[in-house]
Amino acid sequence: MESKDVAELTCAGLWGGPNHGFLLYAEGTAVAGGSASFVEGVSYIGWMATLPEYRGRGFAEALLRHMDEFMRRRYGVKETVLHATEMGRPVYERMGFRAVDEFVAYCAHRAIERREMELSMGEGTQ
Repeated sequence: MESKDVAELTCAGLWGGPNHGFLLYAEGTAVAGGSASFVEGVSYIGWMATLPEYRGRGFAEALLRHMDEFMRRRYGVKETVLHATEMGRPVYERMGFRAVDEFVAYCAHRAIERREMELSMGEGTQ
């Protein structure tokens, strides 16, 4: 496959903006963060995270409510979409979000490190 063909499949336009980043502070520390993007008339929420010691105290929900209101005022969106981890799922469901699909993500980091180590030791080469 040629590079020009791959570029069309990457959905690079989704990252073109407008994008907004948000941080929620407690006691002078950024304890939760997330991003909101305006994509094809919809608010897309991503990269939600809360520091472990601040989880379960409502920070993510408060931040998401703020982000959602911001996107509604700024862009007039009527729909918000997000991807959730199992940890975040109860928060989003409590807020009225509902799962419409599920997907599996794969990470090859360890496999890549192992392969690099094997190659550096001369293993696996002909």
